[in-house]
Amino acid sequence: RKNKIPTLGMLDIMAIVTCLVHGFGRIGCLMAGCCHGTPTDLMWGITFTNPVCQADPLNTPLHPTQLLESGYIFLVMTFLLLLKKKKAFDGQLFLLYLILYAFGRFFLEFLRGDSGRGFVWDGLLSNSQVIVLLIIPVAGYYYVKFSRRSKLLKK
Repeated sequence: RKNKIPTLGMLDIMAIVTCLVHGFGRIGCLMAGCCHGTPTDLMWGITFTNPVCQADPLNTPLHPTQLLESGYIFLVMTFLLLLKKKKAFDGQLFLLYLILYAFGRFFLEFLRGDSGRGFVWDGLLSNSQVIVLLIIPVAGYYYVKFSRRSKLLKK
C-alpha cells in the first residue's frame, strides 16, 4: 500500500516465482526422502536406502511423488509464463496457479505414502485433498468474478 503496488498484479508475479521455488523445493524433498510415495512395482520407482532419510519403508521402490509434483509445478509455471502476455485481468495468473496446483495435488495425494500428513473420513481423503476441495471453488469464484469485472470495464 505504501508504494501503491497493485495487489493482484503482484500476486500474478508471485504465482510464477512460487512455482519456481516450490518446484525446486520438491526436488529437495526427494533428496531428503520426505513427501515420498507409496510402494510400487513400476520401473520408475525410487528406492531409498539411507537410514537417515525420511522415506519409509527403506529398500523398497516408491512412487517418485516429489519428482512428479516438481514436474507438474514446472508445467504450470510454463503455462503461466505463456499466458502472461495475454492475461485478461490482474490476479488471473495467481488464481490459475491456485486452481491448477490444487487440481494436480488432489490426484498426486493418492500416490503419497507419508501418512503423517493426516487423513480425514477414515483415511478416504488426506488433509491436503480436503483443503484442495475448498481452494478450487473459492479460486474459481474469484476467477469468474474478476473476469466479468474486467469484461465490463473494457466495454
